Amino acid sequence: MNFLSFGHYHHDMCLVLHRSLQLDNNSMLSFTLAMRDGQAFDTVLSRAKSMGLAVREGRLLASAKPVARAFSIQDPDRHWIEIILEN
Repeated sequence: MNFLSFGHYHHDMCLVLHRSLQLDNNSMLSFTLAMRDGQAFDTVLSRAKSMGLAVREGRLLASAKPVARAFSIQDPDRHWIEIILEN
């Protein structure tokens, strides 16, 4: 496990390699982008839906810290991109 900080949090990015970890999304290929502006979050969600992307509501991992709102999409290589609205 490697933590990277850009000066905002203890870790702005956490990189994990764990061969036997089974994630709720059946994939280890994911990352999360955090937002603090609810209107911007709604704009990104609306744009994803208008583009015809499959949207998965809620956190990718049930065990992840609770947030105000969250959704995920998959890129063409099937990597999950999670967008969260922090409390």
